[in-house]
Amino acid sequence: MAAQEAIDEGLAGEPDPRCVLAETNYRAGRREQADAIWAQVHADTPEDVWLYNHVGMEKHHGGEHEQAVEWLGRGLELAQRQGDPERLVDQLLDLRAHSLRALDREVDDLQRQANAYHLANAARTMTLR
Repeated sequence: MAAQEAIDEGLAGEPDPRCVLAETNYRAGRREQADAIWAQVHADTPEDVWLYNHVGMEKHHGGEHEQAVEWLGRGLELAQRQGDPERLVDQLLDLRAHSLRALDREVDDLQRQANAYHLANAARTMTLR
């Protein structure tokens, strides 16, 4: 597979190029293979917020909302802990909110806390302008 060869030759980026390979497998119905790739990326780079965003988005769009909520929640926690340098909190919040609704679940403490974090950062950014 050309993607795997490029990765083997040192292709790098954000998200990790292996996530694109996992996405291809996931969308082709090879979810176990995708999950195995994502598990390896997680083992190698557990502090990569793009991983949580990427997996959460795929799980959300794939209808696996329980897993989406988990991945996106972990991404929200990480993004906040890191100060959200990648500016992903808003997207993580939005996707997680949609998955929570798909599961008929109420907004939880993490969602409320991350929303407050996002609003505080947005207000601070506007005052700096």
